[in-house]
Amino acid sequence: MTNFVSWINDVPGQSGAIFATAAAWKQVGQQIASAADDIHAVDEALSSWVGFARASFHRSSKRTYHRYLNLGEGIIDGASVLEKQGWTVDSGQRYIEQLRYHAEKLDQEFAKTPAALRPLVYQELCVQAAALAFAAYAKIIEVKQATEQHGQELAQTFHDEPITVDQSGNPTETGQRAHFTDTQIDQINADLNDLLNGSFDFSGMKQGNIGDCYYLSSLMGLAQSPEGQELLASLIEPHYDASKTHVDGYYVTIFNDPADPTRSGTQRVLVHDYYLNGVTQNGQVTVYSLMEAAYGQAHGGGANDSGQPHYGMSGGWSEKALHTLTQHTGYTLRSDEGSPDYTPSERARIQAASSQHLPIIAESATSLEQYDNQRMATVTVTTSNGTTADIRLYQSHAYTVTASDENGITLCNPHGTNPGTQGESQPATFTMSWEDYERYFGATTIGRTS
Repeated sequence: MTNFVSWINDVPGQSGAIFATAAAWKQVGQQIASAADDIHAVDEALSSWVGFARASFHRSSKRTYHRYLNLGEGIIDGASVLEKQGWTVDSGQRYIEQLRYHAEKLDQEFAKTPAALRPLVYQELCVQAAALAFAAYAKIIEVKQATEQHGQELAQTFHDEPITVDQSGNPTETGQRAHFTDTQIDQINADLNDLLNGSFDFSGMKQGNIGDCYYLSSLMGLAQSPEGQELLASLIEPHYDASKTHVDGYYVTIFNDPADPTRSGTQRVLVHDYYLNGVTQNGQVTVYSLMEAAYGQAHGGGANDSGQPHYGMSGGWSEKALHTLTQHTGYTLRSDEGSPDYTPSERARIQAASSQHLPIIAESATSLEQYDNQRMATVTVTTSNGTTADIRLYQSHAYTVTASDENGITLCNPHGTNPGTQGESQPATFTMSWEDYERYFGATTIGRTS
């Protein structure tokens, strides 16, 4: 007798148990999200309470609300991943059952074969059984690969953003995050489509409360050209929930580990949420918000300061940011030692890079010019609406270079506006003379788009 059925191995896992676990997780996530709503309701019910204690309670309640809500939604996201795994195992098991059915038919055919013909028939049936066994092996490998992928997704659904603290160690709202809404997902999908088509409008960026101007300026620098937009699009991949039709987040590729500059390679960060106090574009959550969230999520300290002991994303250099975005460290031109001037060849290099639409970041942290006691300086510029105005430059800030020629250089402030000298807001984009640029910007970093 033959036993071709035994040639067909099992798909690992029990779909019923996985579905049951997913349902239990979903219920727990919903309960935690409901608790977040209760916390919010208590805070709202105390609207008549005023004073310092009330303000402190409100801030604490707001932080607790978002942490509970993010935890609950993270568990619900995890349940969705488990559902996908359940369906993967279920479909694999059904496929194996079909193969076993055909293997049983081969066993039955052999059993009916006359003894004299069995040696020849056995060889023929072995060929068919081997094909069934190989198909089973391929399906098992497919399920195992999907299981590994789902395991990685599951690990990232529980991102718990570190509490952001100020220099005194007091908690702040800077690092609070919230899940993308369907409207925000639609906007990011539209942005991703525009990036792929080279038609993304890079303007309108407004930095939030996170000190990541060096990263945002690098993002904006890349988004200026079709080549840079194509590169940014290549870093983003939509993530689908268990229905396989609804986008609930995105994978973002980051070159090197931002939390460990000595570590090479890449990491894919699964992002379901954004910083409530982070970057926006024309008042909306966009692909800029997605990229900032991924960058912060890749740091052990989240939105905290980049130095010890937090190792967050606040504070850094565009060279590092460009490397995480393009896999190439930018080349930085610096003012001559003891002189604020760039050499003629350095000016020419900046102009050439600008004409090629390469990302160029102007950094004021190493300026040789003295800023005032507010860490600012006044300079006369031509704004993007064609008027002459006095604006205030920030020390230790990064701006994106959008154009340059022999007459001057044009910058864009990721803050979305520039402060005027009379308390007014001036446009984000402005043109200044080379002489002023060299006085106030001691470093210019040029990146690549390929």
